[in-house]
Amino acid sequence: MKKIFLLCLAMLSFSCSNDDEQPQITTVKVIDKIKVEGTDSNSFSSNTLKYEYDSNKRISKITHSTLINPNLKNITFTYENGIPKSSVRTNSDVSTITYSYNGNILRKYHDALYDEIIVFNHDASYNSYSSTAIGLNFVVNNLNDVSRRTYYSNVFDYSFDTNKKGPFYNVANKEYMPTLINAMQFTHSEMFFQSIYPVNAIFDDNNQSLYPFTNQYDTDGFVIQSDFVNTSNNVTYKVIYTYKNI
Repeated sequence: MKKIFLLCLAMLSFSCSNDDEQPQITTVKVIDKIKVEGTDSNSFSSNTLKYEYDSNKRISKITHSTLINPNLKNITFTYENGIPKSSVRTNSDVSTITYSYNGNILRKYHDALYDEIIVFNHDASYNSYSSTAIGLNFVVNNLNDVSRRTYYSNVFDYSFDTNKKGPFYNVANKEYMPTLINAMQFTHSEMFFQSIYPVNAIFDDNNQSLYPFTNQYDTDGFVIQSDFVNTSNNVTYKVIYTYKNI
């Protein structure tokens, strides 16, 4: 009887030891959706960006939807050694896009549908990009967020709250994504919200107007809502950020 008891005790001990050795599953908080609502005296607009991820916690797909069209367009991403390699962009048509990098500097991309090559010239002194595409010029700050964007004749400067966390804060290889999404001009009006640190103001160089943000944060320091007014066209914006753990 004593031998049976000791055998059972040994088996229980071995079982508990195995349980203790089970690997811990680590999850991170990443952006799930960004919804941008705009309201003026005559209209209301709503645009939503939905994010999907691969097994390495890199963005694998972004879907842009509106109130009228729940699947307006989407773009997928594939990577090689953590660097964006190619995308498939689906809108009214489908196009495969391939990227070329020098280190972490985007040099060009090729859009197979239109057989179009966009070349970027990078000025390391200012970390600025100019391109062969009309009006596509931007500056990246030392935290890898786009801090200035030129859209045709319009110039916008963005400032960030670097003490808090933006939607791309926990995204793997986040150092590439704000630059790439801006270069792709995927969702013009929403792209500057896709940042590592939360935007807290926009300066419109054309009419010398500052649009400060009122931001709300969760207990982990992630931005969950931004409110601001574009006084040049009297549109009130609300940006809602929703996160998930993966």
